[in-house]
This record gives sequence, C-alpha cells and structure tokens, in this order.
Amino acid sequence: MYKREVAKRIAELFPLYPPVDFDYAHENPHSPWRVGFHSEYSASLKQKLIASLISEMLDCTLQTALKKIPENIDYGANPNRIDKENIRFCSQEIGLLASYIEAPQSSEIEGTFASGLALCRVPHSFKCLLSNANRGYLYETMAIARHILELVGWAHAVRAIPTLEEAEKIVPQKTIAALNRIYPKAGKLYGYLSEHSHFMPHKHEQHVSIVEEKVGTISQSVLYKGHSLALSLTLLDIICVVRDIYYCKNLRKSPYIASRRPTRLKQRRPTKGQIAKMKRVWPAEDDEFSEICGLIA
Repeated sequence: MYKREVAKRIAELFPLYPPVDFDYAHENPHSPWRVGFHSEYSASLKQKLIASLISEMLDCTLQTALKKIPENIDYGANPNRIDKENIRFCSQEIGLLASYIEAPQSSEIEGTFASGLALCRVPHSFKCLLSNANRGYLYETMAIARHILELVGWAHAVRAIPTLEEAEKIVPQKTIAALNRIYPKAGKLYGYLSEHSHFMPHKHEQHVSIVEEKVGTISQSVLYKGHSLALSLTLLDIICVVRDIYYCKNLRKSPYIASRRPTRLKQRRPTKGQIAKMKRVWPAEDDEFSEICGLIA
C-alpha cells in the first residue's frame, strides 16, 4: 500500500471523477457549459440550475435570469419513462446481491471463498454496465456484460473446488458450459456477446454508418439504449438465479428459482416482467431487440 502522503499527492494530481449519471442536460449552442441534473429534482431546483447558467452567460442577476426561462421546459420529467423503471429494478436486485456477499467468510472449501470474492465484483461492474446502457453505448455495454457473465460463470464453477490452486486453473471463458446447466441460455447469451465484443464482420452494419460514401461509427442511439437495457435485464436474470441458488435460504421467497437440485426456474420472474413492458412499446420490426429478448430463459 502507498504511504498516506504519497496517496494524497497522487489524489491531487489524478482526482477521481464523481460516479454521477445525470438523465437530463440543458444544452445551449451559445454557451460553453452544460448543466446536468436528474429529472426527479424539484422544479424549483431545476429552474435555479438553468438560471445560474443563464446568469453567467448574460452577466445578470439570478432573479433576472429566472424570468427568462421558458415555462414549457419538461426537464426530462416524462412520467411514462420505462428506462428509469428498468434502472431502479436492476439497482434494487444488484443491491440485494451486494448485501448477501458483502463480506465472504473464510471456509474450509477455499473455492467457496474465491467464488464469493468474484461475485463481490459483480455489483460494481453492473453499475458500469448500466452507466453505458443509459448513454446508449451498445458496443461498450456488450463488452462489460461479457466480462460479468464470465465472472458469474467462474464463481459458479469454482464454488465446490477445495483449494485455490485448483480454482486458479479454471479458465473463465470455459465456465459457461457449467453455467448453462443451471441457466439453459447462458451459452447463447455468451455467444451473442462475444460476436459483438470481438466486432465480428456480420455485426459491423449495426455499428457503422455510410452516408455519401463516407464511413462513420454509430456511437450511441436511443435504439442502442433499448437494446442495452434489454441485455442488462437478461444478464441480471442469470445473476439473480445464481444469487438465489447460493444465498437464498428460503426458496419459497425466491422469485427466480423453484428448486436447487435439479435447478428449476420459475416462469414468472421479475426480470421477464420488465422485458415484457419494453416489448409492448418497442417496434415489432426491430429484429435485434427481438433476438436479445429471446436470450432470456
């Protein structure tokens, strides 16, 4: 570990950015600054934040700036937004996983301890996944999702292994077959994620735009966001199944699994309900979305 004074000096030169994702940004073409906030903020706070920007631009008082704000700005406060419901649901389920495995206990079976440590990483990685999904970064979301699936697969594969030396020999990419035995479509999801993460040629057309013989990359879009959230829910379904297999003491309370041995999934799972809500409003001709939704078991 670094000495405290060394760490302090590094922190001054390389400060961490705050882990905040705003869902609304007020952009003005005449301003070099942007003001961001959450749509749930109170109306008065939103107005004051925008007014502070106008005040700085026009060099006027805050009261004067408040009078210049149009009354019909909705600040992203659409009550029918499904994305926010998806995010809240995912955060709640991942938070439950974090509470179960916050402090893995040492065990005679060292693989169980290693498995818990691997699963400890999942909540943070999933937050990174959602952050990219919210921005409509589909390609980056795919790569993080593949990493998480490998983490979960490895944690499942090594859980009953007696020693850490044996656990280290297990290659994460080869653990999906074992995961497939408790979640039948884990392998298909892994294959789908790999195709995107490796940027296979037959997937190029989804990420590339050609206009007037000029080639460009589609970095983000609202369609990408929908695909990313559906993918996040599908991956979350696998995580919750693994979570409840190992940490749910009373299976009657699990909304995901009906039995452990053999593993039997419940048909009406909360994750499938979230995806069903998305499907009701999503364009039926979007084949890629349909393919993602078909990856949930």
